[in-house]
Amino acid sequence: MAKLVKGDKFPDFKFKIHTGADSSISEIVDGKRTQILVVRYIGCPPCVYDAYCIQQRLDEFKAKGVNVAVMMQSTPENASEYLEKHNLKLDFPIICNPDQSMYKALDIFPAESMRALMGGDEFAARAQLKFAGMAGLGFEDAGRAWPWNALPACR
Repeated sequence: MAKLVKGDKFPDFKFKIHTGADSSISEIVDGKRTQILVVRYIGCPPCVYDAYCIQQRLDEFKAKGVNVAVMMQSTPENASEYLEKHNLKLDFPIICNPDQSMYKALDIFPAESMRALMGGDEFAARAQLKFAGMAGLGFEDAGRAWPWNALPACR
């Protein structure tokens, strides 16, 4: 499958969510516009911070009739354990794809560099803002140099 473009229909993948329940894209979409954030895995602080930020603004998505989900390369067990350990409550599903089959089917591969991942020449400013926000909220290892291209991440 090639990378999706505007107007393409998202494939109706089947998977488990972070609670361990079976689900599918059609269940998550439920006939509404839907935002699916594709990140790496639950132990990646910037990825969890993105999910946290979505949770903080979830009412805005709902007010606009938009469903939200986050896709991660984590098992349901790892995702639920991490959320519980860090007392993070998400009112939207984490799509668990530990074998990365959906990433591969959607043509999502590792970024070539942090600069490419974060958006070109503005990456340093974006990274600094993100890490500052993470540190201010007590996220572990907020300023740690992460291997951004170690696993697939949206580019």
